[in-house]
Amino acid sequence: MSGIVGIFHLDGHTVDRNVLHAMNSRLAHRGPDDAAIWNTHSIGFGHRMLWTTQESLNEHLPLTSDDGEYTITADARIDNRDELIAALNVTEAREEAPDSALILEAYERWGESCIDHLVGDFAFAIWDSEENKLFCARDHMGVKPFYYYKSDRLFAFASEIKALFAIPEIPRVLNEVKIGDHLTLFFEDRETTFYVNVFRLPAAHVLTVGDGSKGLHLGTYWSLDPTRELFNSDAGYVSQFLTLFSEAVRCRLRSVHPVGSLLSGGLDSSSVVSVAHHILQEKKVSANRYDEPALHSFSAVFDDLPACDERSYIDAVTDKKGIKPHYLNADHLSPLVDLAEIFWHFDEPFFAPNLHIYWALCKEASKLGVRIVLDGIDGDTTLSHGKGCLTELIRKGQLYTFLCEVKKLRVRSNRSLRTTLINEVLVPFSPELLKDVWKILHGNGDSIVNNIVTAEFASRIELSNRNRSADSESPKKLSIARDMHCQRLTSGLIQSALETIDHAAAAHSLELRHPFFDKRVVEFCLALPPEQKLGHGYSRIILRRALTSILPTLVQWRGDKTRLGPCFRRSLRTLERNRLETVICHNRALIEKYIDVKTLQSAYERFLVNEGSNDAILVYNACILGLWLAQENPAFALDSGG
Repeated sequence: MSGIVGIFHLDGHTVDRNVLHAMNSRLAHRGPDDAAIWNTHSIGFGHRMLWTTQESLNEHLPLTSDDGEYTITADARIDNRDELIAALNVTEAREEAPDSALILEAYERWGESCIDHLVGDFAFAIWDSEENKLFCARDHMGVKPFYYYKSDRLFAFASEIKALFAIPEIPRVLNEVKIGDHLTLFFEDRETTFYVNVFRLPAAHVLTVGDGSKGLHLGTYWSLDPTRELFNSDAGYVSQFLTLFSEAVRCRLRSVHPVGSLLSGGLDSSSVVSVAHHILQEKKVSANRYDEPALHSFSAVFDDLPACDERSYIDAVTDKKGIKPHYLNADHLSPLVDLAEIFWHFDEPFFAPNLHIYWALCKEASKLGVRIVLDGIDGDTTLSHGKGCLTELIRKGQLYTFLCEVKKLRVRSNRSLRTTLINEVLVPFSPELLKDVWKILHGNGDSIVNNIVTAEFASRIELSNRNRSADSESPKKLSIARDMHCQRLTSGLIQSALETIDHAAAAHSLELRHPFFDKRVVEFCLALPPEQKLGHGYSRIILRRALTSILPTLVQWRGDKTRLGPCFRRSLRTLERNRLETVICHNRALIEKYIDVKTLQSAYERFLVNEGSNDAILVYNACILGLWLAQENPAFALDSGG
């Protein structure tokens, strides 16, 4: 994790180095180890360095090629180094080259097609003086952030929005359309931000910018293929997955500092910690080194709320030599803790009800000198819970297998046969209207979320058309379970979540690494047949089978998943009542042009009585917006608009 910035004056004006320094200084937390800027005429780059890998200790960015034609600034970790070095025919003397140098050499060799040869997490920009253009790219899943501003005269980019506003020409104008997205929990817009003309480069996209008439060109370089299938035996699938997942963890363990991993006790985070420990132990034995730092694990525990506590599962994972566990008592941690500081780091409102726990765990890791933190976030999306698999069994005429799976799934999930059939067979493949009715009848409808937006505001930003347009881009009738799996993997929610937790980690000079979002693992899991995703009543069955000798049995075959909702709702109500009432009841001027205050107050009153989950989320989301507007409002330009 590092910080990058850049300015390209499209009208030919010379870059002001003082402005570059100002941009770079706003990202000091992302790279405390080194800082530098580079510019020539109308183009300039900046970089903040966080040393993590052995190769990064020799890395100095921005970096210019030997012939002076190309210059790069990058926040990058390349995971297929050996493969890339072989393809480039890199000399032995350059095998220890930093990852950014390999990217630059790949661009020299293949031009913009270099992106097809890279695996890892990256956001970078390359100035091509030969063609007088800027080439920018973001990794496949959107782990590394990349924000940019574009006008007729100026293009600028940065790892965080705040660096862009160090440029005097860039106005700070509120994008009200994004407020509508925030209030309705709409995540499918992967490009816009809360500021007019400030954008996100979407995951798996490249961007080229030229001066004059060359303009700006945005394009996709990679996408998942839901038609790809794998054919193997059960043992073959398990072997392939174990190899790929182990490699995904191994390449994320590259570090010259102590390594940590978040550990909730769930299947995904426990798998990451267990595989990382296994790899590190083998490395110590092969090197005859037993004095290397332990793998640190960081877990939230809830002594006062057993319904949220997973200590028994956590202890089963950490009960091994070589893992040093650290516990954070999160029982009474406010969901709005350190909010002013968080807003500064995030630059925008966010929807992340458990962010306060993430934030506190990152703070603890940073105190211990850890710089690399592994995370099992959204492993269930990559692996898939197997939604639609039962329907496929019916379509294939495999009724006996279908009945066996339904029986086992009902027992594992502790649900009635009726609920199991409706949730796993009817709902996933039923028309959208039926799904909506089912949600409302069972108290999960989102009508309250839509009604919180005032009619005038919704009409002004054409909110219904915006949501309807996004819905029309998604298939209404998914023919196979793999389509559903692909849809979830490509949801805008994933990019949004990765951006959110990146800001939390960067605030504490940490780099988060996500083995389950390794491109190779994602492609493999999507291509698996349904029975490798749901089997014997267990979801994510491929992971459970593959880690038989690595994962504790208690975790490997657990069928439940603890929710943190009870703690979130209790803490929000008991610790933040004054702040909630300030926004909702006493200081509504900033939100009433967007939010139907009567609807919000009704939700708040219900929340005080029964802590209903829908009401808690609605109240939290509205208050995040109100508190952010209160902090940021003086900085906005007078002429705000969508």
